[in-house]
Amino acid sequence: MAAYKTKWNKYADRIIARFPYVWDCGAEGDHCKASLDADGTLTVSGTGAMANCNGYPDWYSYADSITNVVIENGVTSIGDYAFNGHKSLNSVTIPDSVTDIGTEAFYLCENLKSVIFEGETPPELGRDVFGCTHIDLKILVPAGTAAAYKTAWSKYEDRIIENKLLPEDACYPVDSNGVNKIHVGFSVNVPEGSEVLDYGLIYYNSGTVITTPYLTLENVGICGIKKANYYTANITDKGYGVVCVGYVQIRNADQMVDTYYTGELGGSFEAMTNAAKYVTLTKQENKAIISGSKQKVYVGFEANVPNGYTVEDYGLIYYNSGNVIHTEHLTIENVGICGISKAKYWGANITDNGYGVVCVGFVKVKDALNKETVIYSEELGGSFTAISKAAAEKAVNLTRQQNKAVVSGGKNKVYVG
Repeated sequence: MAAYKTKWNKYADRIIARFPYVWDCGAEGDHCKASLDADGTLTVSGTGAMANCNGYPDWYSYADSITNVVIENGVTSIGDYAFNGHKSLNSVTIPDSVTDIGTEAFYLCENLKSVIFEGETPPELGRDVFGCTHIDLKILVPAGTAAAYKTAWSKYEDRIIENKLLPEDACYPVDSNGVNKIHVGFSVNVPEGSEVLDYGLIYYNSGTVITTPYLTLENVGICGIKKANYYTANITDKGYGVVCVGYVQIRNADQMVDTYYTGELGGSFEAMTNAAKYVTLTKQENKAIISGSKQKVYVGFEANVPNGYTVEDYGLIYYNSGNVIHTEHLTIENVGICGISKAKYWGANITDNGYGVVCVGFVKVKDALNKETVIYSEELGGSFTAISKAAAEKAVNLTRQQNKAVVSGGKNKVYVG
């Protein structure tokens, strides 16, 4: 960008970089980079320590656009004043590789409400790291580590909460009557003897924090056995994404009340239409089958397709004797438990003509923006001989137990097993 401004100085005030913006931010001898995407997430990646900021960091002119900071694993320290005065910052995620956080690193981040620490050992803190942040700031730490964090950071002990993650329901985009919405949700397994007192979402759109107890609640069970409570909601994405934290307040059998929080839920509608993040194909077990006196190899894969996506096409691309064959004629089975649809399984028995069967499964899906994406499985199949041998090695073996003579109830009996 600097080169363009120098050469075209007449238009210098009109020249801007396009996303993602990237800056070097490593200390001398270390290799860290910061990148800002269009959704307002600043990601620090690389290895080693971030440099200390004696003035403003290179990205400070975009501070009003930064709502989320993610420090990736490999970064070992956050520099002095790194995010000082970032007043739009809402949430921060810090990995276990970070062992040191510099002076006033998040000072004056007045809208900072959530800092998630993934490490079990508290990093060393400089002076006033979280000074003048939001009054409702929560410092979420791994389960079983709150005591260690509170001892190390006594100044912030009233803000430290164990991040006993509630399982997240799949987030996916929903197009409802032309309105872009994000489905967010989470589940909670309520221990026996415990009672749910309150639940909801704390989410922020355009800087506003809203506590919402008005979620759809569904008790999901298998064969009539209660499994979990699921809390879900569809929230309109007004152009800057939907970011939420779910919570449940529970009173246990000892009448102790605790509040548990999920990790961050949601995102932007457009980002969620990246099907590769949400649609997964899982290889089924290869099997050797003799059918009609021919040696065949069964290949198959499972596709987990979340709500919000439709399957447009599916099949196998396999090569025998150098030929690539695109096959759409697969057996499809919707597998469920007690009528609950679980996943789609596609499989086929393919004749092994002596050189094995090697395939790749694929599914073409369409997202809520009508964008089509093809997702591929790992390599499937193999030779009939190799699969037969592998199956034989894994076969179930029944081993005879020792016979015993037993007198029971005055009767002579023989124990067999």
